[in-house]
Amino acid sequence: VRCVVAEGAKLRPAVIEAGVLHLRAMVFGNRCAIGENAVCTSGCVAGDNVTLQPLSLFSGRVARTLPDGSAWKGAPLVRSNGQRMRFPTGRLSKDLCGDIVALLLSLMLIIACSAVGYCVFGAMAAAQGLTDWDWRGESEGWLFAAVWMRFV
Repeated sequence: VRCVVAEGAKLRPAVIEAGVLHLRAMVFGNRCAIGENAVCTSGCVAGDNVTLQPLSLFSGRVARTLPDGSAWKGAPLVRSNGQRMRFPTGRLSKDLCGDIVALLLSLMLIIACSAVGYCVFGAMAAAQGLTDWDWRGESEGWLFAAVWMRFV
């Protein structure tokens, strides 16, 4: 069984009726999708490929099984003719490669911005007469350049 439960969805397998706590199973078929902020209560049963749209309430108290391949929405729950939720591919390697590319691009952008900033600092320092101090040759000079650019 492989299902998608979106962020904010609430699965509540317990209910209190007349002061008694009842625990009932929640059964979802293969490839079910529960939308954002949807609520599923104890005793609910859904078949295969069922989509519960965002902000819907699927109560187990009505003792109804949602049929295979259907989409549902709302509170009370009604059948939806809208687009079914797409099931994510779940390919970790694809996501990992995308994250690595994004990380490398952000690092290149940081390096490029730093290089431009230090060149601007060197030009402004020379224009203000700081030619006798070799700020590039000392580790404290680079730190001073970064702080100076931040506050000037």
